[in-house]
Amino acid sequence: MDPIKIGWLGSALGGPDGFSDRIHRMAFDEAIDEGLIDRPVEFVIHPENGLPRGTAKNATEGASKRLKHWNGATAKPL
Repeated sequence: MDPIKIGWLGSALGGPDGFSDRIHRMAFDEAIDEGLIDRPVEFVIHPENGLPRGTAKNATEGASKRLKHWNGATAKPL
């Protein structure tokens, strides 16, 4: 079974195992433990020079470029 790809981008993620990364992973680990997700999960982290240090344009353009490589993927701001 193919994994569910979960991704986020931003300049304040702290990279792999940073604060934001750990918070997101904890939420999905909890969902897996509770049986809400029945497939493996693959996390994709892509740092961008977005807000607050860069621009929103950097983040949205970076996401668009990245998603072109994934068929059927969409970007949705939080």
